Amino acid sequence: MAKTIPVKTYYLEMRKRPLLDFQTRKDVQVFRTKHITSKYYLDLYRSVGEDIGWVDRLLIATEELDEILGNEEVELLIFYKSGVPLGFAELDLRIPGEVKLQYFGLQPTYRGQGFGTYFLNWVIRYVWGKRPTPERFWLHTCELDHDGALPTYLNAGFHIYDEQIVDQVVWEEEI
Repeated sequence: MAKTIPVKTYYLEMRKRPLLDFQTRKDVQVFRTKHITSKYYLDLYRSVGEDIGWVDRLLIATEELDEILGNEEVELLIFYKSGVPLGFAELDLRIPGEVKLQYFGLQPTYRGQGFGTYFLNWVIRYVWGKRPTPERFWLHTCELDHDGALPTYLNAGFHIYDEQIVDQVVWEEEI
């Protein structure tokens, strides 16, 4: 059962390509996925976000999710190691000149091993390599996210431009 709680939310942005010390890894791959079923997406979404309270995509109708996933201005980047998906990034390019990092995360097993930093830096390079170059790359995260999320975003070159208390939908634990 879902309920709403007040949660501190951080809004971050990047207005220019940061200088990143990026070394390509040969043991991982990132694939841009154009055609993905909502079932596969939701399985990946749950595997990455269930332990940190991701519920938004679970609360919308399958038709609405299919419409989002089928939109040419929404990109899904899946991060793999040895054929196993470690995590994903969802980019929303529907606002001209902007790219929103809608979702970004790794499965719990792969956190704390440097994969998140590598993947985020890969995504940043990818976004700033787009033509036309975006004017703004942005995201939001909150206090429910993994403890390393906010520091990782800040270390990658994002800057906080706003903080708010937002009513967030979460699963209520059943007794």
